[in-house]
Amino acid sequence: MATPSINRHLLRSLCFGLGLLILAVGLLAEYLLRTRLQDDFDAILLARAQSLVSLTEQSVEGAIEFEFVPSMMPEFAALEEPEYFELHHHNGGLLAQSPSLGKTAAILASPGNASEIRFRNLSLPDGRNGRAVDLPFPARQEIPDPEDNVKPQPIRAPEWLQATVARSREQLDTEILFVRLAVGGYLLLTLLGAGAIALFSVRRGLAPLRAIGHEVRRLDADTLTHRLSGDVPSELAPITRQVNALLERLESAFAREKRFSGDVAHELRTPLAELRTLAEVGRRWPDDQEMVSRFFDDLVDITEDMSQIVTNLLTLARCDAGHLEVAESDIDLNRCINLVWERLRPTADARKLSLEADLNGLARVRSDARGLELILSNILSNAVAYANDGSIIQLEVRADSEGTSLSVSNATDKVDEQDLNHLFDRFWRKDPDRSGSGHAGLGLALVKALADRLGLRVGARLDPNHRFRITLGGLRVA
Repeated sequence: MATPSINRHLLRSLCFGLGLLILAVGLLAEYLLRTRLQDDFDAILLARAQSLVSLTEQSVEGAIEFEFVPSMMPEFAALEEPEYFELHHHNGGLLAQSPSLGKTAAILASPGNASEIRFRNLSLPDGRNGRAVDLPFPARQEIPDPEDNVKPQPIRAPEWLQATVARSREQLDTEILFVRLAVGGYLLLTLLGAGAIALFSVRRGLAPLRAIGHEVRRLDADTLTHRLSGDVPSELAPITRQVNALLERLESAFAREKRFSGDVAHELRTPLAELRTLAEVGRRWPDDQEMVSRFFDDLVDITEDMSQIVTNLLTLARCDAGHLEVAESDIDLNRCINLVWERLRPTADARKLSLEADLNGLARVRSDARGLELILSNILSNAVAYANDGSIIQLEVRADSEGTSLSVSNATDKVDEQDLNHLFDRFWRKDPDRSGSGHAGLGLALVKALADRLGLRVGARLDPNHRFRITLGGLRVA
């Protein structure tokens, strides 16, 4: 199937629409001009017939008198291209005819007598194409002169007569042909001009779109830093903005993927080096049972850290692929928080940290139990790791116009405003040397991925009193 083309579609639509419009205007102009020419021609015919009517009179005795003088109307007696007329009684009898007809029988009158003015085409006696008018009229009554002492006569009804005048329409046909040729030429030139204008306008109008297409075709994995020009028509501005936003996301994703292998290798390098060191020391002094026993304790801690990294990476991968199963159920929020905090209590007690939870009467929420527990575990673990020693970690649940949200805040001097843009990045640590232990920089990234999977919103900010706050929004009350 051929790929649709906006350029061809617009050209076809414009040319078809403009063609129909121009053709309709041309045909209307031809009709109006042709009608006007024929009306003028018919007006002349009617004037000729009315002139004959003025020469007709009915006497007092009832006789019809026709006072035609050929020299006064030479067009009816011309030897070349004459005009013709006939005057008929109402019963069809021929009363008079033009000298151009000679003594021939009536040949102009149409079958039957007209009851109103009628125009028609016909073939003239000399073979030319002609046009005739049939004009019925009552004979004008003669008015006696009182000085003639004529004996009064009874009033007679005027006799109805019919005047038929015919003349060649060759000049009219020539003028109509000229009008048609002129209109046809106008249509052809206008159509060609409209086509050229449509082609120019479409090409000019689509030029920014073609320019964007050229820019997009040049994009690849090595040119993701390029951004589409913002100097485009307003209709294309949303497209360029969205493409540029997509390029920014792709650039960030590619950069993150490029960092991923290095980050994983860096995170695993330290525990693997520790394992190797422990193995070498244990092999060198295998008889020192007390030292080997301590090494096994260290081995368990190291493998647990590595296992946690791998587990988090697998969970992130399943979230990204949409394969993490979500099974909603009613969750006892207080029990879930206590369960998570009990696991963190030894570390919290060592740093003299305490938890204050205010659920505002909210006892149960509806979500995925395992996913929500992982989210709370990572948020509280982050708070325990970065809160100032001896401070209070506050957990609060609120309900407002945007729904129910849960927030965890802690006082800290280890986070600033610039860090907020990177907190949910994978493997991100504030320490560029990544020299800390116990955290691989995956906790908050996992929180973000799980929240997206569960349809929740997560955000972080620094309060004015320099308390770091993570808010989980979109919770549903059970």
